Amino acid sequence: MAGHSKDERPDSAGKDGGHKDDEVARQARRDLERLGEEGGLFTSPRLKARAKSVRGHFAAADVDEDDRVEVWGTRIGRGLALIAFFVLAIWLFNWFNR
Repeated sequence: MAGHSKDERPDSAGKDGGHKDDEVARQARRDLERLGEEGGLFTSPRLKARAKSVRGHFAAADVDEDDRVEVWGTRIGRGLALIAFFVLAIWLFNWFNR
């Protein structure tokens, strides 16, 4: 930008140019706020959906909520299965790396 200071831009010198820039800035702020609320700044939508699915699985969201015994039995069973998976994975890792 030869001949112009940092604050002066030839495209925003007129009345309409300044208003357009303000509107673009407001829209950009709204988009960033929306992305921040949705977690889109750090995670992809697929990753977020998958995490929600896994959370629902371990919270037993797919069983009858009226039967508290079934809900807690499912949660305990899935939690123990997760622990068993990690114990087996660690054991196998140690077994193959002797």
